[in-house]
Amino acid sequence: MLENVLIKNSVFLIVLISGILYLMGLILTLIYPKIHIWPPPGENTWQFWFVNLLGSISVGGIPILGIIVWDSNWINYSLRFLLGGSMVILAFFFGLWSIKTLSINQSLGLKVKLIISGPYQYTRNPQYISYISLIIGLIIIINSTMVLITGLLAMFWFMIAPLAEEPWLLQQFGDEYQEYRKSVPRFVGIQSFEEIKNKQVFFKIQKQVGNFKKKKYSQK
Repeated sequence: MLENVLIKNSVFLIVLISGILYLMGLILTLIYPKIHIWPPPGENTWQFWFVNLLGSISVGGIPILGIIVWDSNWINYSLRFLLGGSMVILAFFFGLWSIKTLSINQSLGLKVKLIISGPYQYTRNPQYISYISLIIGLIIIINSTMVLITGLLAMFWFMIAPLAEEPWLLQQFGDEYQEYRKSVPRFVGIQSFEEIKNKQVFFKIQKQVGNFKKKKYSQK
């Protein structure tokens, strides 16, 4: 029993401290842009490893922590599986679509080119929307105060990350990004819903689900 408590608290502290350092790095970038922790100045830099290592632990550690502290607190009804599960599934495929459109390199903060197609027609930060939705879904499903705390910390990072990215993007892409910023909201706005209605975004997400299943079966 004591050993289980020790493991639970240790994993929680690792994820929590990683999340705090991850967030502090972003805040330092906002205060002192020359530090340039996010987006990192290049692949072979300490900033790249700092943000991606801590990000992997603080975000990837949430489901691991969830397995250890499963169903230990406040939501005591099975509806959470329907609500949280739906959010996780939709967020996963929306995030997959976003990463595929942007590319892995640019998702890691490495410069490639300005992408304004796919989900980036509806929001400037579709990956962050998917990550936030995924974390909310996990918080609901797992039902634990520890996951709630670490999840909120990670969500806050994704909410303020665009504040550090936008000056960098403006510097890299100039007027092209400025025009894009004027026409597409940072997260979600009226323009997003108008574009979704006009371009059948849900059909495209459904197509991503179909492609994922097809690829999975072809590998068997």
